[in-house]
Amino acid sequence: MAQKSVYLNLRDETDLNSILDSFYISTRQELEKGNLPKFKNMLELAKSEVTIITAIHKIKSNNGSKTAGTDGKTITDILKQQYPDVIRGIRDALDNYNPHLLRREWIPKPGKTEKRPLGIPMVCS
Repeated sequence: MAQKSVYLNLRDETDLNSILDSFYISTRQELEKGNLPKFKNMLELAKSEVTIITAIHKIKSNNGSKTAGTDGKTITDILKQQYPDVIRGIRDALDNYNPHLLRREWIPKPGKTEKRPLGIPMVCS
């Protein structure tokens, strides 16, 4: 029987940043001791509405957000959906993660004639 998910009760991005800051501090302390850090409920954190909205805002502000992924969609296409459908779709994608191929582009290195690879993923599956 599938376990019912209970999403973390984050109120806003400040709560999310506090959790992320604590992860950073814990990780640094454990690494200094020579230990690998261990965290629980990371998927619950990723599926939190606050985390999803924060990620969407970061994707929208990225210059590459207008570039279509391998599915031909951009963040604008995702945001044309109803709000609850976007949240549900992202949660479903996390629950049923299936990696997709990246679109490979070769972009110039600043001040050089050679190029470097850039992988462009799908926005959401």
